[in-house]
Amino acid sequence: MRLVFRSTSRRIVLRAATLAALAASALGLAPAAEALDGGAAAVGLTYYQQMAGSHPLSALESTSPGVPSALAIDNCSATVEYLPAAQPDGSLLWDVLIQGFQRNTERVKAVYDMLFVLPLPVTPSGSAAFTPLDSAIIPETGSPSAPAPLLYGGEQIVLKRNVGLEKTLLPGLIGDPSHGKLPSLTGTGYGYTLWDTIVQYDPSYGPRLQGWASFHYATSSAVSAPVASDSRMKAYLITWIPALDSNIPAYAVRMAVQNPSAP
Repeated sequence: MRLVFRSTSRRIVLRAATLAALAASALGLAPAAEALDGGAAAVGLTYYQQMAGSHPLSALESTSPGVPSALAIDNCSATVEYLPAAQPDGSLLWDVLIQGFQRNTERVKAVYDMLFVLPLPVTPSGSAAFTPLDSAIIPETGSPSAPAPLLYGGEQIVLKRNVGLEKTLLPGLIGDPSHGKLPSLTGTGYGYTLWDTIVQYDPSYGPRLQGWASFHYATSSAVSAPVASDSRMKAYLITWIPALDSNIPAYAVRMAVQNPSAP
């Protein structure tokens, strides 16, 4: 019985040490993978392939998984624009346009939670200062003038707002960006919202995921567009494997907010 206990304990200690080493190195993997995963080249290993390495993915899983408390963040080619249009009643109708998104598709067999983190207007107390006009964010391929559904695994990708995850996931992810956190938006007039969908790995999908999306909401005339020059003002797409140990940082790409393009 004692030998069994020692053997089991040794396996637990070794597994914990492996997870700790992987988690410690994860924040350094994203910059090395930037041109490979979040950038334009469809070559090399994805973040989760690097994380798994020679280990099976099950070695990184947890029997009681929780939400991640850090991210491994790449820059991304996509941009986000907030386009206001004045309405006859004095309100503003906003079109958030996400363009130029592309990254490598995932190559590790798993179930993924795709989470889009989008800054939207808030009041000084932190409550929503916008009225959504769309029930979901639906990525498209093609162009705004000739859109086509973005299909993955034979199903259309539809991102719906997840207030529950906003309350459980986001608080632990806001902090020091040098430690894999999202910067606080306090004082900007904006706060993070979270939109997600669950997808199953599709081995038949091509090497690149490309698309664009838009989202519409209304506000009072007192709401201003986000300040593009504020380095904190970014949107993010987090690719999270919920089965992984919560100490493993989830992978994310960062999208720059920019001033509206000239017509």
